[in-house]
Amino acid sequence: MSEYINTTGLPSTTQVLSPWIDTRWFTAESRERGSAVHQALAEYLGGKPGFMVALPPEWQGYFDSGRRWIDDHVTEVLLIETRISDIQWRFCGQPDLICKMADGYTALIDWKTGPPADWHRLQIAGYRHLAKPTHPTQRGMTIHLDAAGGAPKVEEHAHNYEADLNRLLGAVSLWWFFNPGGGT
Repeated sequence: MSEYINTTGLPSTTQVLSPWIDTRWFTAESRERGSAVHQALAEYLGGKPGFMVALPPEWQGYFDSGRRWIDDHVTEVLLIETRISDIQWRFCGQPDLICKMADGYTALIDWKTGPPADWHRLQIAGYRHLAKPTHPTQRGMTIHLDAAGGAPKVEEHAHNYEADLNRLLGAVSLWWFFNPGGGT
């Protein structure tokens, strides 16, 4: 499991989409919480028992919400927190999870500790594109974890996958137009 470090020289999907992301919710606390919860879920998916995952009490509910969803839906972990790149389109991303699910589908999952946003579907389309050569997926979802530990809100991004991917690739092209030297 790796941190969100990008040494590829390519912009990430989130970086490419940044002009259209409402960052008012991105406080230092929310970034720290998101990173800690993502790391805890990655450790759990990697085999660490849930009772051994240490989080501050105010963040524990997010982990519990994700753990319950994993236990109910994930049958096989294929990829956890791994940076992947597309050299042709010149962008990268780090999906949180690619897995086999109980319904038989292979899915790409992105954990969220904040509210739903329109740009998430473009992020998921980009991640699915990046994963396609090695881990093709039939489903892409953002899982909005519940702070109190209840069932998360699941957003499936199945509709308009191709259109969303084209929107993202347009943003990638614009990113390189405005950052011809790289800028990452």
